Amino acid sequence: MGQPLTVTGMLLFARALEVAGQIEDAKQRAEALQALQEVVSTMAQAEQWEAATQKEAFKRLVPPCAHYPEAAYRMCGLLARVYPEKARDIAELLARY
Repeated sequence: MGQPLTVTGMLLFARALEVAGQIEDAKQRAEALQALQEVVSTMAQAEQWEAATQKEAFKRLVPPCAHYPEAAYRMCGLLARVYPEKARDIAELLARY
């Protein structure tokens, strides 16, 4: 199992997300956010993400994904890993769409 994300790592990632969100060109912004989402996916696979501070940092990544259906769909899978007690609810919501 990987090491938990450090506070510095979370701050750097949050800044990267902020910068990506400021990209004016929609396609480039989508590509940047997709790349960040892939980083989150890799991190989620490597770590348990159990600590409350880690969950709070993860939740900051959810809203930008709402603008991109594929990223939103993938984020739902990650949410189910981070919040296993809600996995069934997430799956039921996804089944509707």
